[in-house]
Amino acid sequence: MSTARPTTLVLSDLHLTTVEPLDPERPLWRRYKQRDLIYDDKLAAMLDDARAQVQGPLEVVFNGDVFDFDAVTDLPAPSMHLHASYMERIRGLAPHEAKSLFKLQRILADHPTFVAAVRRLTAVGTRVVFVVGNHDLELLWPSVQATLEHALTPDRANGEVRIVEWFYRSGEDTLIEHGHQYDSYCVCDDPLWPTIRLTEDSAPRIRLPFGSYASRVLVNGMGVINPHNDQTWLLSFGGYVLYFWNHVARVQPLLPLTWMWSSLMTLILSVRDGFLPAEVDPRALEERVEDVATKAQASPAMVRALYALRVHPAFFTPWRIAQELWVDRLLLFLLIVVGSFQAMATLNVLFGWGLQAWLATIVLLFPPFLLYAQGIEPEARAVDRAVHARATLIAGIANVERLVLGHTHVARHTTVEPLEYLNPGTWSPGFRDAACTQPIGHPYVVWIRPNEAGRRDAHVEAWLNPGWLALPPTASEPSPAARVPFFNWRGRPRRR
Repeated sequence: MSTARPTTLVLSDLHLTTVEPLDPERPLWRRYKQRDLIYDDKLAAMLDDARAQVQGPLEVVFNGDVFDFDAVTDLPAPSMHLHASYMERIRGLAPHEAKSLFKLQRILADHPTFVAAVRRLTAVGTRVVFVVGNHDLELLWPSVQATLEHALTPDRANGEVRIVEWFYRSGEDTLIEHGHQYDSYCVCDDPLWPTIRLTEDSAPRIRLPFGSYASRVLVNGMGVINPHNDQTWLLSFGGYVLYFWNHVARVQPLLPLTWMWSSLMTLILSVRDGFLPAEVDPRALEERVEDVATKAQASPAMVRALYALRVHPAFFTPWRIAQELWVDRLLLFLLIVVGSFQAMATLNVLFGWGLQAWLATIVLLFPPFLLYAQGIEPEARAVDRAVHARATLIAGIANVERLVLGHTHVARHTTVEPLEYLNPGTWSPGFRDAACTQPIGHPYVVWIRPNEAGRRDAHVEAWLNPGWLALPPTASEPSPAARVPFFNWRGRPRRR
Protein backbone atom coordinates (compact mmCIF):
# COMPACT_ATOMS: atom_id res chain seq x y z
CA MET A 1 0.00 0.00 0.00
CA SER A 2 0.97 3.62 -0.40
CA THR A 3 2.74 5.32 2.49
CA ALA A 4 0.00 8.00 2.52
CA ARG A 5 -2.62 7.74 5.21
CA PRO A 6 -5.29 5.41 3.85
CA THR A 7 -9.03 5.66 3.85
CA THR A 8 -10.18 3.05 6.35
CA LEU A 9 -13.51 1.26 6.34
CA VAL A 10 -14.39 -0.67 9.51
CA LEU A 11 -17.14 -3.29 9.80
CA SER A 12 -17.85 -5.40 12.85
CA ASP A 13 -19.88 -8.39 13.96
CA LEU A 14 -20.98 -9.86 10.63
CA HIS A 15 -21.51 -13.29 12.26
CA LEU A 16 -21.22 -15.19 8.99
CA THR A 17 -21.89 -18.86 9.64
CA THR A 18 -23.29 -21.94 7.95
CA VAL A 19 -26.77 -21.87 6.41
CA GLU A 20 -29.50 -23.73 8.27
CA PRO A 21 -31.78 -25.84 6.06
CA LEU A 22 -35.51 -25.25 6.47
CA ASP A 23 -37.27 -27.75 8.74
CA PRO A 24 -40.91 -28.00 7.54
CA GLU A 25 -41.97 -29.27 10.95
CA ARG A 26 -40.25 -26.38 12.73
CA PRO A 27 -40.01 -23.43 10.31
CA LEU A 28 -38.78 -21.06 13.04
CA TRP A 29 -35.94 -23.35 14.12
CA ARG A 30 -32.76 -21.25 13.81
CA ARG A 31 -34.72 -18.98 11.52
CA TYR A 32 -31.98 -16.35 11.60
CA LYS A 33 -29.58 -18.76 9.83
CA GLN A 34 -31.82 -19.70 6.90
CA ARG A 35 -30.86 -18.96 3.30
CA ASP A 36 -33.40 -16.20 2.59
CA LEU A 37 -31.99 -14.06 5.44
CA ILE A 38 -28.37 -14.18 4.26
CA TYR A 39 -27.37 -10.57 3.53
CA ASP A 40 -24.28 -11.22 1.40
CA ASP A 41 -25.64 -9.34 -1.62
CA LYS A 42 -26.14 -6.19 0.46
CA LEU A 43 -22.67 -6.55 1.98
CA ALA A 44 -21.05 -7.08 -1.43
CA ALA A 45 -22.83 -4.04 -2.87
CA MET A 46 -21.54 -1.92 0.01
CA LEU A 47 -17.94 -3.12 -0.44
CA ASP A 48 -18.09 -2.46 -4.19
CA ASP A 49 -19.49 1.03 -3.59
CA ALA A 50 -16.80 1.76 -1.01
CA ARG A 51 -14.00 0.75 -3.36
CA ALA A 52 -15.49 2.79 -6.21
CA GLN A 53 -15.75 6.04 -4.22
CA VAL A 54 -12.24 6.00 -2.72
CA GLN A 55 -9.52 7.64 -4.80
CA GLY A 56 -6.33 6.40 -3.20
CA PRO A 57 -5.26 3.67 -0.78
CA LEU A 58 -8.09 1.85 1.00
CA GLU A 59 -7.95 -0.63 3.83
CA VAL A 60 -10.99 -2.60 4.95
CA VAL A 61 -10.96 -3.80 8.54
CA PHE A 62 -13.33 -6.58 9.57
CA ASN A 63 -13.35 -5.89 13.28
CA GLY A 64 -14.04 -9.23 14.91
CA ASP A 65 -16.85 -11.79 14.95
CA VAL A 66 -16.83 -11.78 11.15
CA PHE A 67 -17.14 -15.56 11.19
CA ASP A 68 -19.28 -17.19 13.86
CA PHE A 69 -17.54 -20.51 14.49
CA ASP A 70 -19.66 -21.04 17.59
CA ALA A 71 -22.86 -21.23 15.53
CA VAL A 72 -21.58 -23.95 13.16
CA THR A 73 -23.30 -27.27 13.84
CA ASP A 74 -22.42 -29.04 10.58
CA LEU A 75 -20.61 -32.37 10.94
CA PRO A 76 -17.82 -33.69 8.69
CA ALA A 77 -18.30 -36.70 6.47
CA PRO A 78 -16.98 -40.01 7.86
CA SER A 79 -14.32 -40.00 5.15
CA MET A 80 -12.67 -36.98 6.79
CA HIS A 81 -11.82 -39.07 9.87
CA LEU A 82 -12.68 -36.27 12.30
CA HIS A 83 -14.14 -38.06 15.30
CA ALA A 84 -17.03 -36.19 16.94
CA SER A 85 -18.12 -36.82 20.51
CA TYR A 86 -21.77 -36.90 21.55
CA MET A 87 -21.61 -33.26 22.66
CA GLU A 88 -20.04 -32.25 19.34
CA ARG A 89 -22.72 -34.06 17.37
CA ILE A 90 -25.54 -32.17 19.08
CA ARG A 91 -23.89 -28.77 19.68
CA GLY A 92 -21.01 -28.33 17.24
CA LEU A 93 -17.37 -29.35 16.86
CA ALA A 94 -14.72 -28.57 19.48
CA PRO A 95 -12.04 -25.97 18.62
CA HIS A 96 -9.30 -28.39 17.53
CA GLU A 97 -7.30 -27.15 14.56
CA ALA A 98 -8.58 -29.68 12.00
CA LYS A 99 -12.18 -29.15 13.09
CA SER A 100 -11.81 -25.37 13.03
CA LEU A 101 -10.47 -25.63 9.50
CA PHE A 102 -13.50 -27.70 8.50
CA LYS A 103 -15.83 -25.07 9.96
CA LEU A 104 -14.14 -22.23 8.10
CA GLN A 105 -14.37 -24.16 4.84
CA ARG A 106 -18.08 -24.74 5.41
CA ILE A 107 -18.69 -21.06 6.17
CA LEU A 108 -16.84 -19.89 3.06
CA ALA A 109 -18.70 -22.45 0.93
CA ASP A 110 -22.04 -21.07 2.17
CA HIS A 111 -21.01 -17.45 1.46
CA PRO A 112 -19.56 -17.35 -2.07
CA THR A 113 -20.87 -13.82 -2.65
CA PHE A 114 -18.90 -12.53 0.35
CA VAL A 115 -15.77 -14.36 -0.81
CA ALA A 116 -16.09 -12.91 -4.33
CA ALA A 117 -16.60 -9.38 -2.97
CA VAL A 118 -13.45 -9.54 -0.84
CA ARG A 119 -11.51 -11.00 -3.75
CA ARG A 120 -12.48 -7.99 -5.84
CA LEU A 121 -10.98 -5.78 -3.14
CA THR A 122 -7.70 -7.64 -2.87
CA ALA A 123 -7.40 -7.89 -6.67
CA VAL A 124 -7.00 -4.09 -6.88
CA GLY A 125 -4.51 -3.85 -4.02
CA THR A 126 -6.83 -3.19 -1.07
CA ARG A 127 -5.49 -4.30 2.28
CA VAL A 128 -8.05 -6.44 4.11
CA VAL A 129 -7.57 -6.88 7.85
CA PHE A 130 -9.37 -9.39 10.06
CA VAL A 131 -9.31 -8.61 13.77
CA VAL A 132 -10.03 -11.74 15.79
CA GLY A 133 -13.13 -11.50 18.01
CA ASN A 134 -14.64 -13.78 20.63
CA HIS A 135 -16.80 -15.77 18.18
CA ASP A 136 -13.98 -16.33 15.69
CA LEU A 137 -11.13 -17.19 18.06
CA GLU A 138 -10.50 -20.23 15.90
CA LEU A 139 -8.94 -17.87 13.35
CA LEU A 140 -5.88 -18.02 15.59
CA TRP A 141 -4.99 -21.45 14.18
CA PRO A 142 -2.19 -21.15 11.56
CA SER A 143 -3.85 -23.49 9.05
CA VAL A 144 -7.15 -21.62 9.36
CA GLN A 145 -5.37 -18.32 8.65
CA ALA A 146 -3.55 -19.78 5.66
CA THR A 147 -6.81 -21.15 4.23
CA LEU A 148 -8.60 -17.83 4.64
CA GLU A 149 -5.73 -15.88 3.06
CA HIS A 150 -5.61 -18.28 0.11
CA ALA A 151 -9.39 -18.10 -0.40
CA LEU A 152 -9.46 -14.29 -0.45
CA THR A 153 -6.23 -13.50 -2.33
CA PRO A 154 -6.05 -15.60 -5.47
CA ASP A 155 -3.51 -13.09 -6.84
CA ARG A 156 -1.03 -12.56 -4.03
CA ALA A 157 0.97 -10.11 -6.12
CA ASN A 158 -1.69 -7.42 -5.53
CA GLY A 159 -3.85 -8.04 -2.51
CA GLU A 160 -3.09 -8.55 1.15
CA VAL A 161 -5.11 -10.29 3.83
CA ARG A 162 -3.82 -9.68 7.33
CA ILE A 163 -5.15 -11.45 10.44
CA VAL A 164 -4.37 -9.79 13.77
CA GLU A 165 -4.79 -11.29 17.22
CA TRP A 166 -7.02 -8.71 18.89
CA PHE A 167 -6.18 -5.15 17.75
CA TYR A 168 -4.96 -3.13 14.77
CA ARG A 169 -3.43 0.35 14.64
CA SER A 170 -4.53 2.25 11.53
CA GLY A 171 -2.97 5.37 10.07
CA GLU A 172 -1.06 6.12 13.29
CA ASP A 173 -4.19 7.82 14.66
CA THR A 174 -6.73 5.04 15.27
CA LEU A 175 -6.81 1.93 17.43
CA ILE A 176 -9.24 -0.72 16.23
CA GLU A 177 -10.23 -3.53 18.60
CA HIS A 178 -13.15 -5.89 18.68
CA GLY A 179 -13.66 -5.13 22.37
CA HIS A 180 -14.11 -8.60 23.87
CA GLN A 181 -10.90 -8.20 25.88
CA TYR A 182 -12.87 -5.84 28.13
CA ASP A 183 -15.81 -8.23 28.59
CA SER A 184 -15.16 -10.75 31.37
CA TYR A 185 -17.60 -13.23 29.83
CA CYS A 186 -15.98 -13.18 26.37
CA VAL A 187 -12.33 -12.30 27.01
CA CYS A 188 -9.64 -14.44 25.40
CA ASP A 189 -7.54 -14.93 28.52
CA ASP A 190 -4.30 -15.25 26.55
CA PRO A 191 -4.44 -14.17 22.88
CA LEU A 192 -0.68 -14.67 22.61
CA TRP A 193 -0.91 -18.32 23.68
CA PRO A 194 -4.54 -19.30 23.15
CA THR A 195 -4.33 -23.11 23.29
CA ILE A 196 -4.87 -25.60 26.12
CA ARG A 197 -4.99 -29.40 26.46
CA LEU A 198 -7.63 -31.29 28.42
CA THR A 199 -5.07 -34.00 29.18
CA GLU A 200 -1.39 -34.41 28.46
CA ASP A 201 -2.14 -36.80 25.59
CA SER A 202 -5.05 -34.90 24.05
CA ALA A 203 -4.88 -32.62 21.03
CA PRO A 204 -4.48 -28.87 21.64
CA ARG A 205 -7.60 -26.75 21.42
CA ILE A 206 -8.43 -23.05 21.62
CA ARG A 207 -9.50 -22.00 25.10
CA LEU A 208 -13.08 -20.82 24.78
CA PRO A 209 -14.58 -18.19 27.11
CA PHE A 210 -17.96 -18.51 28.77
CA GLY A 211 -19.67 -16.51 26.02
CA SER A 212 -18.57 -19.00 23.37
CA TYR A 213 -19.77 -21.98 25.37
CA ALA A 214 -23.08 -20.22 25.99
CA SER A 215 -23.46 -19.84 22.21
CA ARG A 216 -22.45 -23.41 21.45
CA VAL A 217 -24.12 -25.39 24.21
CA LEU A 218 -27.06 -23.16 25.12
CA VAL A 219 -28.07 -21.17 22.04
CA ASN A 220 -27.41 -23.95 19.52
CA GLY A 221 -29.84 -26.14 21.46
CA MET A 222 -32.53 -23.47 21.80
CA GLY A 223 -33.32 -22.88 18.15
CA VAL A 224 -36.14 -20.38 18.62
CA ILE A 225 -33.92 -17.92 20.50
CA ASN A 226 -32.23 -15.37 18.24
CA PRO A 227 -28.81 -14.62 19.78
CA HIS A 228 -28.46 -11.45 17.68
CA ASN A 229 -31.30 -9.66 19.45
CA ASP A 230 -31.15 -8.91 23.17
CA GLN A 231 -34.95 -8.73 23.22
CA THR A 232 -35.15 -12.52 22.86
CA TRP A 233 -32.55 -13.60 25.41
CA LEU A 234 -31.96 -10.81 27.95
CA LEU A 235 -35.42 -10.66 29.52
CA SER A 236 -37.09 -10.43 32.89
CA PHE A 237 -38.73 -13.49 34.43
CA GLY A 238 -42.11 -12.37 33.12
CA GLY A 239 -40.58 -11.65 29.71
CA TYR A 240 -39.28 -15.21 29.44
CA VAL A 241 -42.71 -16.60 30.36
CA LEU A 242 -44.43 -14.51 27.67
CA TYR A 243 -41.81 -15.36 25.05
CA PHE A 244 -42.14 -19.05 25.84
CA TRP A 245 -45.92 -18.94 25.56
CA ASN A 246 -45.98 -16.91 22.34
CA HIS A 247 -43.14 -18.50 20.38
CA VAL A 248 -41.78 -21.65 22.02
CA ALA A 249 -44.52 -23.76 23.60
CA ARG A 250 -45.72 -25.31 20.35
CA VAL A 251 -42.27 -25.66 18.74
CA GLN A 252 -40.01 -26.71 21.62
CA PRO A 253 -42.22 -27.46 24.66
CA LEU A 254 -39.37 -29.05 26.60
CA LEU A 255 -37.20 -25.95 26.25
CA PRO A 256 -36.98 -25.41 30.05
CA LEU A 257 -35.34 -28.85 30.39
CA THR A 258 -32.98 -28.07 27.49
CA TRP A 259 -32.12 -24.77 29.20
CA MET A 260 -31.38 -26.43 32.56
CA TRP A 261 -29.14 -29.13 31.10
CA SER A 262 -27.40 -26.77 28.65
CA SER A 263 -26.82 -24.12 31.32
CA LEU A 264 -25.22 -26.57 33.72
CA MET A 265 -22.99 -27.94 30.94
CA THR A 266 -22.04 -24.38 29.89
CA LEU A 267 -21.03 -23.58 33.46
CA ILE A 268 -19.01 -26.79 33.83
CA LEU A 269 -17.20 -26.51 30.49
CA SER A 270 -16.39 -22.81 30.94
CA VAL A 271 -14.82 -23.36 34.35
CA ARG A 272 -13.01 -26.49 33.16
CA ASP A 273 -11.35 -24.71 30.23
CA GLY A 274 -10.65 -21.59 32.24
CA PHE A 275 -8.55 -23.24 34.91
CA LEU A 276 -6.37 -25.22 32.49
CA PRO A 277 -2.90 -23.73 31.87
CA ALA A 278 -2.09 -22.13 28.52
CA GLU A 279 0.51 -23.74 26.28
CA VAL A 280 3.28 -21.15 26.49
CA ASP A 281 6.69 -21.38 24.84
CA PRO A 282 8.87 -19.02 26.93
CA ARG A 283 11.71 -19.33 24.41
CA ALA A 284 9.56 -17.72 21.71
CA LEU A 285 7.86 -15.09 23.86
CA GLU A 286 9.67 -12.06 22.44
CA GLU A 287 9.35 -13.37 18.88
CA ARG A 288 5.64 -13.88 19.42
CA VAL A 289 5.15 -10.34 20.77
CA GLU A 290 7.11 -8.85 17.87
CA ASP A 291 5.03 -10.83 15.36
CA VAL A 292 1.78 -9.55 16.86
CA ALA A 293 3.16 -6.00 16.89
CA THR A 294 4.28 -6.15 13.25
CA LYS A 295 0.89 -7.32 12.01
CA ALA A 296 -0.96 -4.76 14.15
CA GLN A 297 1.33 -1.88 13.10
CA ALA A 298 2.23 -1.31 16.74
CA SER A 299 5.29 -1.57 18.96
CA PRO A 300 6.06 -4.53 21.23
CA ALA A 301 5.53 -2.20 24.22
CA MET A 302 1.99 -1.46 23.00
CA VAL A 303 1.28 -5.17 22.65
CA ARG A 304 2.39 -5.87 26.22
CA ALA A 305 0.45 -2.94 27.66
CA LEU A 306 -2.81 -3.72 25.83
CA TYR A 307 -2.38 -7.40 26.71
CA ALA A 308 -2.12 -6.45 30.38
CA LEU A 309 -5.33 -4.41 30.20
CA ARG A 310 -7.59 -7.40 29.55
CA VAL A 311 -10.23 -7.92 32.21
CA HIS A 312 -10.36 -10.78 34.68
CA PRO A 313 -12.19 -13.75 33.12
CA ALA A 314 -15.58 -14.65 34.57
CA PHE A 315 -14.69 -18.31 35.07
CA PHE A 316 -12.80 -17.31 38.24
CA THR A 317 -16.19 -16.31 39.72
CA PRO A 318 -18.57 -19.16 38.75
CA TRP A 319 -21.47 -17.59 40.64
CA ARG A 320 -21.50 -14.69 38.17
CA ILE A 321 -21.75 -17.18 35.33
CA ALA A 322 -24.56 -18.92 37.18
CA GLN A 323 -26.37 -15.58 37.46
CA GLU A 324 -26.01 -14.90 33.75
CA LEU A 325 -27.45 -18.36 33.00
CA TRP A 326 -30.23 -18.07 35.62
CA VAL A 327 -28.84 -21.17 37.30
CA ASP A 328 -28.58 -19.23 40.56
CA ARG A 329 -32.32 -18.58 40.54
CA LEU A 330 -33.02 -22.22 39.77
CA LEU A 331 -30.87 -23.33 42.71
CA LEU A 332 -32.45 -20.78 45.06
CA PHE A 333 -35.95 -21.82 44.02
CA LEU A 334 -35.14 -25.48 44.63
CA LEU A 335 -33.62 -24.53 47.99
CA ILE A 336 -36.82 -22.71 48.93
CA VAL A 337 -39.03 -25.64 47.93
CA VAL A 338 -36.89 -28.46 49.35
CA GLY A 339 -35.64 -26.56 52.41
CA SER A 340 -39.09 -25.38 53.44
CA PHE A 341 -40.49 -28.88 52.92
CA GLN A 342 -37.79 -30.36 55.16
CA ALA A 343 -38.43 -27.69 57.80
CA MET A 344 -42.19 -28.22 57.70
CA ALA A 345 -41.71 -32.00 57.92
CA THR A 346 -39.75 -31.51 61.11
CA LEU A 347 -42.32 -29.07 62.52
CA ASN A 348 -45.09 -31.46 61.55
CA VAL A 349 -43.56 -34.13 63.80
CA LEU A 350 -43.16 -31.67 66.67
CA PHE A 351 -46.29 -29.53 66.37
CA GLY A 352 -48.52 -31.21 63.84
CA TRP A 353 -48.10 -28.56 61.13
CA GLY A 354 -49.17 -29.90 57.75
CA LEU A 355 -49.10 -29.21 54.03
CA GLN A 356 -50.81 -25.84 54.38
CA ALA A 357 -47.93 -24.51 56.47
CA TRP A 358 -45.42 -25.67 53.84
CA LEU A 359 -47.32 -23.93 51.05
CA ALA A 360 -47.66 -20.79 53.17
CA THR A 361 -43.90 -20.76 53.74
CA ILE A 362 -43.25 -20.96 49.99
CA VAL A 363 -45.69 -18.09 49.39
CA LEU A 364 -43.93 -15.96 52.02
CA LEU A 365 -40.47 -16.66 50.59
CA PHE A 366 -41.45 -16.15 46.96
CA PRO A 367 -41.58 -12.28 46.99
CA PRO A 368 -37.97 -11.98 48.26
CA PHE A 369 -36.95 -14.48 45.60
CA LEU A 370 -38.60 -12.37 42.90
CA LEU A 371 -36.92 -9.21 44.23
CA TYR A 372 -33.54 -10.94 44.01
CA ALA A 373 -34.24 -12.17 40.49
CA GLN A 374 -35.43 -8.76 39.27
CA GLY A 375 -32.46 -6.99 40.85
CA ILE A 376 -29.81 -8.76 38.79
CA GLU A 377 -28.78 -6.78 35.72
CA PRO A 378 -27.44 -8.90 32.83
CA GLU A 379 -23.73 -8.17 32.63
CA ALA A 380 -23.87 -7.90 28.83
CA ARG A 381 -25.63 -4.55 29.20
CA ALA A 382 -22.77 -3.19 31.30
CA VAL A 383 -20.02 -4.07 28.82
CA ASP A 384 -20.23 -0.82 26.87
CA ARG A 385 -19.98 1.20 30.08
CA ALA A 386 -16.89 -0.76 31.13
CA VAL A 387 -15.22 -0.21 27.74
CA HIS A 388 -16.16 3.45 27.86
CA ALA A 389 -14.43 3.86 31.22
CA ARG A 390 -11.19 2.38 29.86
CA ALA A 391 -11.19 4.14 26.50
CA THR A 392 -8.84 7.01 27.38
CA LEU A 393 -6.28 4.70 28.97
CA ILE A 394 -6.37 2.30 26.00
CA ALA A 395 -5.87 5.05 23.46
CA GLY A 396 -3.10 6.63 25.53
CA ILE A 397 -1.15 3.39 25.47
CA ALA A 398 -1.53 3.13 21.69
CA ASN A 399 -0.74 6.83 21.15
CA VAL A 400 -3.85 7.47 19.05
CA GLU A 401 -6.64 10.04 19.01
CA ARG A 402 -9.42 7.69 18.02
CA LEU A 403 -10.76 4.34 19.23
CA VAL A 404 -13.02 2.02 17.21
CA LEU A 405 -14.60 -0.91 19.04
CA GLY A 406 -17.26 -3.45 18.10
CA HIS A 407 -18.68 -6.31 20.18
CA THR A 408 -21.68 -4.51 21.71
CA HIS A 409 -23.70 -4.48 18.44
CA VAL A 410 -24.66 -0.84 19.15
CA ALA A 411 -23.56 1.80 16.63
CA ARG A 412 -22.32 4.97 18.28
CA HIS A 413 -20.13 8.02 17.70
CA THR A 414 -19.18 10.16 20.66
CA THR A 415 -16.23 11.88 22.29
CA VAL A 416 -14.71 10.87 25.59
CA GLU A 417 -12.61 13.97 26.00
CA PRO A 418 -10.21 14.18 24.28
CA LEU A 419 -10.73 10.82 22.60
CA GLU A 420 -13.05 10.13 19.66
CA TYR A 421 -14.95 6.89 20.25
CA LEU A 422 -16.83 4.99 17.52
CA ASN A 423 -18.62 1.67 17.13
CA PRO A 424 -19.84 0.33 13.76
CA GLY A 425 -22.60 -1.76 15.34
CA THR A 426 -23.45 -5.05 13.66
CA TRP A 427 -24.54 -6.63 10.40
CA SER A 428 -25.82 -9.76 12.15
CA PRO A 429 -29.41 -10.89 11.43
CA GLY A 430 -31.18 -9.32 14.39
CA PHE A 431 -34.97 -9.16 14.31
CA ARG A 432 -37.65 -8.00 16.72
CA ASP A 433 -39.79 -11.10 16.22
CA ALA A 434 -39.19 -14.86 16.20
CA ALA A 435 -40.33 -15.15 12.57
CA CYS A 436 -37.59 -12.68 11.53
CA THR A 437 -39.89 -10.32 9.65
CA GLN A 438 -39.00 -7.09 11.51
CA PRO A 439 -35.29 -6.27 11.09
CA ILE A 440 -33.61 -4.04 13.64
CA GLY A 441 -32.27 -0.87 12.04
CA HIS A 442 -29.61 -0.59 9.34
CA PRO A 443 -26.12 -2.07 9.08
CA TYR A 444 -23.43 0.48 9.95
CA VAL A 445 -19.75 1.00 9.19
CA VAL A 446 -17.09 3.42 10.36
CA TRP A 447 -15.46 5.58 7.67
CA ILE A 448 -12.07 7.20 8.41
CA ARG A 449 -11.08 9.50 5.53
CA PRO A 450 -8.07 11.80 4.99
CA ASN A 451 -8.85 15.52 4.93
CA GLU A 452 -7.12 18.46 3.29
CA ALA A 453 -5.22 19.29 6.46
CA GLY A 454 -3.36 15.98 6.35
CA ARG A 455 -5.35 14.47 9.21
CA ARG A 456 -8.31 12.06 9.08
CA ASP A 457 -12.01 12.48 9.91
CA ALA A 458 -14.22 9.64 11.14
CA HIS A 459 -17.95 9.03 10.76
CA VAL A 460 -20.41 6.25 11.50
CA GLU A 461 -22.65 5.70 8.49
CA ALA A 462 -25.52 3.36 7.69
CA TRP A 463 -25.59 1.52 4.39
CA LEU A 464 -29.05 1.98 2.81
CA ASN A 465 -28.37 -0.24 -0.23
CA PRO A 466 -27.76 1.96 -2.12
CA GLY A 467 -26.61 5.16 -0.45
CA TRP A 468 -25.28 6.24 2.90
CA LEU A 469 -26.79 7.92 5.96
CA ALA A 470 -24.51 9.44 8.61
CA LEU A 471 -25.17 8.74 12.27
CA PRO A 472 -24.97 12.08 14.11
CA PRO A 473 -22.36 12.18 16.87
CA THR A 474 -23.71 12.37 20.39
CA ALA A 475 -22.68 15.02 22.90
CA SER A 476 -19.16 15.01 24.24
CA GLU A 477 -18.83 13.19 27.53
CA PRO A 478 -16.34 13.88 30.32
CA SER A 479 -13.48 11.43 30.46
CA PRO A 480 -13.99 9.01 33.34
CA ALA A 481 -11.09 8.22 35.62
CA ALA A 482 -9.74 4.84 34.54
CA ARG A 483 -9.67 2.47 37.50
CA VAL A 484 -7.29 -0.33 36.59
CA PRO A 485 -5.71 -1.97 39.65
CA PHE A 486 -1.96 -2.39 39.50
CA PHE A 487 1.01 -3.11 41.73
CA ASN A 488 2.65 0.19 42.63
CA TRP A 489 6.23 -0.96 42.26
CA ARG A 490 7.45 2.64 42.16
CA GLY A 491 6.23 3.13 45.73
CA ARG A 492 8.52 0.52 47.30
CA PRO A 493 10.63 1.66 50.26
CA ARG A 494 14.13 2.79 49.37
CA ARG A 495 17.19 1.40 51.05
CA ARG A 496 19.13 3.88 53.08
